[in-house]
Amino acid sequence: MELDLGKPERFSLAYFLLRHTWFRLLFHSWYKRVQVVGAHHVYEHKSTILAINHQNTAMDALVVLGALPKPVLWLARADMFKSNVARPVLQWLKIMPIFRQRDGLKALANNEKVFEKCVDVLAQSTTLALFPEATHWGFRRLRETKKAVPRIAFLAEEQHNFSLDVHIVPTGIYYENYFDPRSDLLIHFGKPIAVAQFKHEYEKNPQQAQQDLKDLLDDAMKAQMIAIQHFDAEYDAYETLRYVCAGAARERLSLSGVSLQSQFAAHKKVIEVLDTAKEEQPEVFAEIITQAQDYKRNLAQQNYTDEVVKKNGSAWSVAWRLIVLLLTMPIFMVGAVLHGYLYCAVTALARKAAKDKQFRSTVAFGALFLLMPIIYIVYALLWLRVANMPLWSLVPFWVGIYLAAWWSFDYAACAKKTFKLILFNLRCAKNNISVCGLVKQRMKIIGLFGAM
Repeated sequence: MELDLGKPERFSLAYFLLRHTWFRLLFHSWYKRVQVVGAHHVYEHKSTILAINHQNTAMDALVVLGALPKPVLWLARADMFKSNVARPVLQWLKIMPIFRQRDGLKALANNEKVFEKCVDVLAQSTTLALFPEATHWGFRRLRETKKAVPRIAFLAEEQHNFSLDVHIVPTGIYYENYFDPRSDLLIHFGKPIAVAQFKHEYEKNPQQAQQDLKDLLDDAMKAQMIAIQHFDAEYDAYETLRYVCAGAARERLSLSGVSLQSQFAAHKKVIEVLDTAKEEQPEVFAEIITQAQDYKRNLAQQNYTDEVVKKNGSAWSVAWRLIVLLLTMPIFMVGAVLHGYLYCAVTALARKAAKDKQFRSTVAFGALFLLMPIIYIVYALLWLRVANMPLWSLVPFWVGIYLAAWWSFDYAACAKKTFKLILFNLRCAKNNISVCGLVKQRMKIIGLFGAM
């Protein structure tokens, strides 16, 4: 069967309206804080390719769509298009297939047609986005990238005599939590890479030019993301240390405020210091890795998080949390009653439908995207008919219960954290050996980091 790519670049009013209304509302509710850095880089040049790290399945594409008003056309793995039902939906969502070796040599030949379509798209000044790693995984590192991005970029420039001015924007997505809603999200758009700078090299040796562009892009992508380039037990230690030592790194960098960007910079600094120490201070590095592994193990045994240990003794913080929880309990009750069953249902669906944990947030988000409007229509009918309320009250009713829904989730998380803080502080006051040991161990780790 001949490959039919459709016309995903064509403007769709329905897609435009849906993306910029309900989708963006749900997206900015799903994440507690969203910060976009360098978005202007996407608009600096007409022919742009976004090269994005791939850690959280389709959510990676959704968060870019939520962060950018600009139309984006995507390349995604071809096996998603096998279903006759999924294929037109994916095309409507402006997604084209890209074939991998596992799809077979015959299917792989279809990429020529796909790449030609990409050239047409870039010539029309439509932004093209793809994942150079070609597959996702739930680790904060960059996997080996493929040459699809350099190949498409050079093909587009070659067919237009290097007058198209194609630029590649290295993009990094950082999730505070891959799976749970109401976490923080940071999206980094880096400085665009001009493909034209490789023109002379490409004319002499196309393969070498593609490799050099790929290497440059790899380094640029790593700069936009949390990249822990370790494949052993050290990875988990790095994950622990970038939180424990972030405060010391912030002091070293003179960072203030609580923005996601400043936190990201501090975590990058921690990783940089650790990588340097591994080469220059191997004994200190080995000691801090051992301490981090032991600290993480002790946290799990005591059922605490590093944040709780960090806030040890903050009585005012606990008191303020209790006041907020008491005053907002009615809002929590409304949100929990009207939405608790829905959240339990979509999370159960995600666990059952997605064997790969990384897909679960995508499934849950998609289920809410489809089900919440239906549920809200039912609530509207009950509000108007059963409660006999006037029509004008429908909008404030919807807004109120929607805000209550997300606060109920935040409330539950805040209540759990407050309980942990109270319990931790009480055990500290009684000089509990295990709890006090966590505080001392954390201070020792920070001291070791300072010695680096």
